[in-house]
Amino acid sequence: MITRGHLIGEIVDGLTSISQQVSTRCQLGLTDLNRYLEDFFKDYLNEALSLSLVNLNDERSNEPGLDLGDEVSSLAFQVTSTKSAQKVNKTLKVMSKRKKQFDEINVLVIGKKQASYQLNQSLAKGLGFTEENIWDVDDLCKKTISLPLDRLQALYELVRCNLARVRVELEIPDEDGNFSTSIDSYIEKIPIPKMSDFKKYHAYQKDCAEEFEHTIKEVKEHFREFSRELSLLPRITREFYAFLLERREKDDKKTPSGSSLYENLWFNHNILKRVCLFPDLDDELVLLGEHGFVDIEEPMEHDESPFVRIFVPIKVDGFIYELVEYIEAKDIGFKKPIVSLDFGGF
Repeated sequence: MITRGHLIGEIVDGLTSISQQVSTRCQLGLTDLNRYLEDFFKDYLNEALSLSLVNLNDERSNEPGLDLGDEVSSLAFQVTSTKSAQKVNKTLKVMSKRKKQFDEINVLVIGKKQASYQLNQSLAKGLGFTEENIWDVDDLCKKTISLPLDRLQALYELVRCNLARVRVELEIPDEDGNFSTSIDSYIEKIPIPKMSDFKKYHAYQKDCAEEFEHTIKEVKEHFREFSRELSLLPRITREFYAFLLERREKDDKKTPSGSSLYENLWFNHNILKRVCLFPDLDDELVLLGEHGFVDIEEPMEHDESPFVRIFVPIKVDGFIYELVEYIEAKDIGFKKPIVSLDFGGF
């Protein structure tokens, strides 16, 4: 069970990390805050203070004035990374020229505010604004720790779900304009197969069966085609396929039989569901099926198990048998060739 202390700690740590990142940006002269960050604090304030704030900006998030407003509570915020009195007074000046729409105006500094402020008293008095209306992240944390458990839980989920995105939005590009986090960070690279001359593999197969008729050149082409098909699969799916090959049923008496079922390896589907607790097992079977690596053979009798039929998506007689036999005879392991597409030992 998640404790109150744990929830508070995670919330405070999340807000503090955002504050520190914004402070680093300010030191480099990057004081703009984007719409996503404004919306994050809008949602946080709404949950923490039971408000109904909306974002008042249509486009720019650094336009002087107010960023968030709740007309029902007559409360508004400017969200800023700039902590200076000059910035606060500029906000007051802008607001004093507009029709007073909100009874209470606050400035939320994403970072750490100054110890004291030299406010323009004529502007501040007209708006009912004092230093108490200048908040920073520390103030938010103080207002958070005494909240009821259900509200803490909601804030914890808000921070947990949005922290990574907020931090990405605040990243500073390098001198070439590249960010440390990009969509490339979340996209699996297409593997490049590591091929060999396949002389060892060819010699082994010739020793095992004199009728092995493929030339070395043909064997290379077979593996190029096989590796190309494997490379189209996600890594986790290749791992699942390697597992099927390694843990396949090796007793022919326990597998389906028939001339139409030639050129296959087998895995009892009922056993598979019990030995593999991977949550996306069914999706992996579907994906492998779509790419021509497996299918499900339904039982002929009602009291028999279905089987996963394992094969390869290339039309080369005996390829899957010769492949697994070589891998096991040479103690290569299935992950290296099937997952990493490394055929250096072939």
